[in-house]
Amino acid sequence: MQAEIFVYLDIDVKNQEELFDYVSKKMVKDGYAKADYFAGLIQREQEYPTGLKTEALATAIPHTEMAFILKPFIAVVRLTNPIEFTHMMKGESVLAEVIFFLGISQAAQQLTTIQKVLSLITDKEAVQRIMSADDAAQIKSLMSVG
Repeated sequence: MQAEIFVYLDIDVKNQEELFDYVSKKMVKDGYAKADYFAGLIQREQEYPTGLKTEALATAIPHTEMAFILKPFIAVVRLTNPIEFTHMMKGESVLAEVIFFLGISQAAQQLTTIQKVLSLITDKEAVQRIMSADDAAQIKSLMSVG
């Protein structure tokens, strides 16, 4: 099953918890995640941080165990102000501007979904288009390529 793409532009949150709450409520309401998705995000982020800084973008790729996901999705959130995440390998702080929530419901989807996001966040031109997009459709079209 193809992952549904959700895009939320210029979201104003103060920290990870507010961001996770915002996205969790949307995914649960739309039937893509279970009611305890928020708790799953918090727990997974504490155990396995998802911050990442590429040459093109400071980002994070939060996700949960597959048990929390009902239908596959990728939720792209562009923030009005960066929020702090911990780098997934270095343990240092990353001020993330665009966050990619991965809702992976089957192991077979994991590699292709992660590859899609990684290729996007390392592409300077694509990142520039994400940062300057006026509407969600522009980012959805970038996510659909490939």
